[in-house]
Amino acid sequence: MQYNQPYGVSDPNAPYINGNPSTGTPGSIPPAASIEFPQREIINLIADAGLVAPSNNDLHQLARSVQSHLLVSDDDVGTVNQLQVTMTPAPPAYFKYMMVVCKVAIDNTGPSTLNCNALGPRPIVHFDGSGLSKNELRAGSITCFEYDGTNFHAVWSTAGTAAMPGMPIYLLGDIAIYVNASTGSDTLYDGTSATVTVGTVHGPFQTIQHACDQVPLYNLNNHNIYINVANGGYSAFVARRMNGSGTVIMVGNTTTPTSVMVTGTNQTAAMFPNTGGPYSVDGFGFQSSGSSPSDACCCITLAGGSQVALGNIDLGPSPGAQVVVGQSSLLSNTVPNVKWTLHGTIAGNAMTPGAAFYALTGGLIQSNANGGPAIVCGTASYAGAFVWASSQGNIELAYSSLTGAGNVSGQRFNVSYLSIISSSGGGLNYFPGTVAGAQNNASGGFYA
Repeated sequence: MQYNQPYGVSDPNAPYINGNPSTGTPGSIPPAASIEFPQREIINLIADAGLVAPSNNDLHQLARSVQSHLLVSDDDVGTVNQLQVTMTPAPPAYFKYMMVVCKVAIDNTGPSTLNCNALGPRPIVHFDGSGLSKNELRAGSITCFEYDGTNFHAVWSTAGTAAMPGMPIYLLGDIAIYVNASTGSDTLYDGTSATVTVGTVHGPFQTIQHACDQVPLYNLNNHNIYINVANGGYSAFVARRMNGSGTVIMVGNTTTPTSVMVTGTNQTAAMFPNTGGPYSVDGFGFQSSGSSPSDACCCITLAGGSQVALGNIDLGPSPGAQVVVGQSSLLSNTVPNVKWTLHGTIAGNAMTPGAAFYALTGGLIQSNANGGPAIVCGTASYAGAFVWASSQGNIELAYSSLTGAGNVSGQRFNVSYLSIISSSGGGLNYFPGTVAGAQNNASGGFYA
């Protein structure tokens, strides 16, 4: 509707004038459109909303129709991953900041689209432009989408499951993410299946990193995320912070961990910074090479209060320590008697001593309460010590068995600066090595 100026006046923005008989001033003559069109515009809005039928008995129908949000809301009648709504009045085209509220009909299983009034499907994306993952849209939820000129963003959802900035997906059960270096893809597949389903997006990711990047999207809600990794060689990864209660369980080849080999080149193979909850890692081999002052090139590093439990693992050569635990983090074993195999040359560098296990700044390396791991030593050379604790680090590593101790060269232990290493009463020769251990009591280092 446009402005309809007084009848007989050429100025399209001319104001209306009240007549004044005392001065002989004639009043403006309203054209029919100035009376008819506003009424029809209001009646059309009331009718399009469909909340009530237009009536002269209620003069709040316009306000109630706007209040209802029915002009931007509709039930989804589409198919899986293809939402379809029909709004009244029908928009002639998509426009930036267009808002659509709908009741989702079907749980999504991967990247999804929204089609309004047959204007054509548009992708529903995360705020960073990436497509949706499984179950980010839940059947029965009322979800709001807003168009950015190219894609629809999920702004809020009654189920708390939309891909909204800062709003994770609340798990209703355990989920599995699959990784396969040979057959997977981080761009083509959604990681929801171990094998590729031809003609769909279902298939494994290619990298462990991309699988880890999915973790912050979820609130575990007392459930678990399983990251299942197929045999192959993989690049280094950084674990992501988890939300809610539960465990992120990373599973490789628990029988032959070296079949799933993670290699850090000029970086640590597996970083666990500020995980926000427990990770379980079982069936992996870790090794690193090169040099990098930022993370010291280790096999596994924990920081920022992280919690990691190791199952069957293989720790190979590393310029730094094989395992570093710092900043009030905790490393332990998943269950008693899991096998930790250690081998290789551990040279050490300016940041990290050449140790199998290094604890510092409140870090704790501790055996499972019900029993420790079975430690198997291949040919291993430690430039520092097998276990090293410094700067308020603590090591309470009681193993269930030790095999191949004669294959280890280097100092047995080194402890200083308000730190403790406990052998659980095993004595000074409890840990393997060819050089006697050292404790600096003057700086508060104690071995027990």
